[in-house]
Amino acid sequence: MTRLLVSVRSLDEARLALAAGVDLIDLKEPARGSLGIVGVATARQVADALAGKVPLSMALGELAEWMDAEWELAGSLPPGIAYAKIGLSRSSKARSVDGIPWQDEWGRAIRLLPQHCSAVGVVYADWQPADAPRPAAVLDAAIANGCRALLVDTFHKHAGNVFRHCSTGELADLFARAKSSGMLSVLAGSLSLDDVTAAFAIGPDYLAVRGAVCRRSRDGDLCPIRLAEWMRTFNMHQMAASESRRSR
Repeated sequence: MTRLLVSVRSLDEARLALAAGVDLIDLKEPARGSLGIVGVATARQVADALAGKVPLSMALGELAEWMDAEWELAGSLPPGIAYAKIGLSRSSKARSVDGIPWQDEWGRAIRLLPQHCSAVGVVYADWQPADAPRPAAVLDAAIANGCRALLVDTFHKHAGNVFRHCSTGELADLFARAKSSGMLSVLAGSLSLDDVTAAFAIGPDYLAVRGAVCRRSRDGDLCPIRLAEWMRTFNMHQMAASESRRSR
């Protein structure tokens, strides 16, 4: 069954998402990019308040931009954060991180994560302009590093959504391989309500949204009205999918 993930930047937004019935809450600071990191204090506040009530994930930025603070944070994520995502923009084979192959550097980062937190492999659908590794290469490395989930997202948020860069067939194939390796599948990338039908047809474990449930853009505040609209539409699709399975 496909469930809903919503990214939040604060404890107030996290509580709003929880009250709306969101299935997984993701900590992210959208002003800092596709996988921008929230402040450590915010992460601890949300983890303390919501741990045990809903699964939590956290974005940890782009590996190519990590400094000492990010390396330290990776090993000290608060209990309650079940998943962590590290972006691989500017980490293609042609330009590896600090001269070290991105697979090795990414594996090193993943090994720092505490036992309560599982790594998420991040595929950028717009991998070429993002100078990220090919999707298949990321999936290979995710399997090798024991990642618990695979996320397909977009790096450049103003260059079209995920379906502009990947066909439904490509996404379905990628997720099928991820699932066969025991990973959860998450589809993101500037999804709108118009994309829900196509997204459900692919069958990811989660759809992930931010901008679609904000007041203006992904940098704006979470909007209760838009979030409620998403929940209604989402629940309708879940019911239709369940009825379809029962009729088979």
